Amino acid sequence: MRRRVGQLARILAQRLAAERGFTIIEALLAIVVMSVGLLAAVSVLETAGRTAYSAERQEQYVAFGQREMERLRTLRFDDLALSVLPSHESSGSAPGDNNPANPDFYVLDNGGARTLQIKDNYANSGSAAIPGTDANGEPLISGGVVASGEAFSVAGTQGTVYRYISQRTETCTNCTAGDSKRITLAIVPEGADNGAGPKKPIWLTTIVNDPDARPPNTQAPNSTQAAVTAQPFFLHDVSCRVGYGLGLDANQRPAPHATHNTSEALKTCADADAPDSMSNVAPVADGLGLQNYSEDLERGSPAGGLVLKRYGATCPTDYTAAEAPNLKQSIHTWATPAFASTFSTSTGTVRSAFSFWTQNVEAAGGDGELCVTLRRTGSATPLATSVYSLPDWPRAPTQLSFAFDHAQFSVPAGQRLLLTVSAKSSSDNDIALMYDHPDYNAVLTVPTTTPVP
Repeated sequence: MRRRVGQLARILAQRLAAERGFTIIEALLAIVVMSVGLLAAVSVLETAGRTAYSAERQEQYVAFGQREMERLRTLRFDDLALSVLPSHESSGSAPGDNNPANPDFYVLDNGGARTLQIKDNYANSGSAAIPGTDANGEPLISGGVVASGEAFSVAGTQGTVYRYISQRTETCTNCTAGDSKRITLAIVPEGADNGAGPKKPIWLTTIVNDPDARPPNTQAPNSTQAAVTAQPFFLHDVSCRVGYGLGLDANQRPAPHATHNTSEALKTCADADAPDSMSNVAPVADGLGLQNYSEDLERGSPAGGLVLKRYGATCPTDYTAAEAPNLKQSIHTWATPAFASTFSTSTGTVRSAFSFWTQNVEAAGGDGELCVTLRRTGSATPLATSVYSLPDWPRAPTQLSFAFDHAQFSVPAGQRLLLTVSAKSSSDNDIALMYDHPDYNAVLTVPTTTPVP
């Protein structure tokens, strides 16, 4: 073929040199030759574009999985368990090279107990189990705060994340059952079966050890460094004057209402209309569903939750009495119960995390920037501040999570830890937060050496 093309090129050159015209057949032949070359070039460029796009999406999904894994690792060891156990998914073929089916295919029901098969290669359902693990899998652990499967939308990528927390088979000599757990994640990209980006689930796994575990019949080691626990603080739509989990009856949970004034400078937890609360007690189902926490603001969607109007180029945490009618709709604060003893973070650089459900108001497109600030009562100086940005904020209720580093701090006995959230003015749309519902948990996690009982 290359030789023929060369011959045709020489003929064309000779014709040009002879200053003679082309016959119709020669012209058509030249067009055909050029068309073949152009088609080949376009095909190469199209293939390269698809390859680059797929690789970029693969990196985004892997990055999301790694962030999600890091968030789970910050949970308290006892809370690191599934809230609901998944069921075996038998329809269709197994997740493999040609079919991104439901990863719950690897969940087995063994005499009423749910187990997860621990594969050497999840892309091949026929692959062997990891050496040292039972072919029937490891028991899945329930009674915690981890949702088994959820849709997500992060940085323009959508899909479903399947989470599995299993009881790892202990292979050490001086350890007991329960000393460690296995976290397994399966990231299933949206549209994985139509050729857009990755075509198979992305699997990640890691081992988490119990920080309090020690060999049997031994005393706790003498150490000058206290054990670190990931302390969760769940957000509630309940006054911090009452406090969630302190004898609160479900009937006391507020009905839909206008936006609360949560300025810590204006309203304390001693006031009747005190700021909202956050505590180490997770929300429970009460049959009321997700309530509307800002009825004074019109919005088409979502139906429930809190609307944060865009405000400020920085991250404000409070406002004056004159500003309250407007800024209470842009700056929202939650307060823990007063600590019975000093609450201290871990030492050195501390990595806290915030997990929440959100969407753009009116399901509109555009980027979003959310400010998160930690303070303590009686002080305007931030303990930690972070801005979480997304170029395409979710248009439907989606769970997002991010970690942020800050210096260690302590909150003295009798004081409260404050969390303030606001939407920056640079966001394209107002932002809605959903919380205080078991299906829409929002939780701040802080590593501490003095966990709240």
